[in-house]
Amino acid sequence: MCPQLSCRCGLGLVHLRKPGVCPKLKTNIEHIGICPDWHCSSDRDCEKNLKCCETGCGRLCMEPQRDKPGVCPEPRTDIDPRVVRCLSECSTDCECEGNLKCCFNGCGNVCEKPKPKPGSCPSNRAEICVIGCKFDEDCKGDNKCCPTGCGRICQPPVTSNALFSYLLHL
Repeated sequence: MCPQLSCRCGLGLVHLRKPGVCPKLKTNIEHIGICPDWHCSSDRDCEKNLKCCETGCGRLCMEPQRDKPGVCPEPRTDIDPRVVRCLSECSTDCECEGNLKCCFNGCGNVCEKPKPKPGSCPSNRAEICVIGCKFDEDCKGDNKCCPTGCGRICQPPVTSNALFSYLLHL
């Protein structure tokens, strides 16, 4: 796979899709009048991170929807797809209401409440004026997005065991 947005593969130029998902169409809105003149045919026609999305009145460059913050719960292991009919109610987070995420439950994709990352942010706030993250999910592994007093950075979490160990060594 090519790391850029487009690259040469064989004899032709292949354009890769930009990340993100087009906003869901609102089916209750009726288009009245003439469709706009400005349109796109693929993501490569759109500037920066915009995606070429179907509007019901042609295709337009639009801001993509992002995955919602949070981590999906572990899939259930007690479901046998040979016995239970598996149904999927979603394929992306944007199809789920509120803060619910589209998660695989061991059988199909369903909208579920995300589980929080374990632990809490350390209490020692360094005055670092950097915004390195917004949500815990922006941080790798178990790291959490913690306030610094002037920004937010990814830091290892403080768990009850780590706190107990820390207190013993004071």
